[in-house]
Amino acid sequence: MTAITVLGGGISGLSTAWYLAQKVPANVSIKVIEASSRVGGWIRTDRRHTPIGEIIAEAGPRTLRTGKSPDALSVLELVDDLDLRSHVILSDAQSAAARNRYIYYDGTLNRMPSSLSSLASGLPAAATCLVGGVWRDFTRKSNTPVENDESVHEFIGRRFGQKVDDNLASAVMHGIYAADTKDLSARALLYPFWLADRMGKRGVISGLRKVAR
Repeated sequence: MTAITVLGGGISGLSTAWYLAQKVPANVSIKVIEASSRVGGWIRTDRRHTPIGEIIAEAGPRTLRTGKSPDALSVLELVDDLDLRSHVILSDAQSAAARNRYIYYDGTLNRMPSSLSSLASGLPAAATCLVGGVWRDFTRKSNTPVENDESVHEFIGRRFGQKVDDNLASAVMHGIYAADTKDLSARALLYPFWLADRMGKRGVISGLRKVAR
């Protein structure tokens, strides 16, 4: 009997096994191997007891932005294939759940600005480094590496400073891709900014105008 082994029982491994099961003949065995005691990877729901009662804590990605991107459409297709549409909770784009984003920093939750008007109340502590980071990029000469790519960690640190990566980029990228910025490609994920860095005379900010043309 032909056998296929899928390494990892996270969402990628489980999805791969599902789609393989739809494509290969019935006599092909598909096995998913997972190192931990549970499947799901970063996706997990915990019920926690607190002084104010039981709360539900979601780990991993908590929302799916629908649209015309192939990634979003493939996930929606999987939802239909697994007959999970009745479990989907829709959220209006202007609702608090859709607009509010938080970063846990220095022991507290910091709500990130969601619009220009929200900046009137000032930047949260986690984002104050962004002001210095933008100034750093705007005033520092171009230092684009010879290599064709670099990690998000290297790119952000090189142009905007290490604090911007530690406080903001790392949290955002980890929330979206469940991976460390040291392991993510700047060219693949930040292409407009990566290109701007190469087109601008003094870094990313100056190069964005050229990219926009």
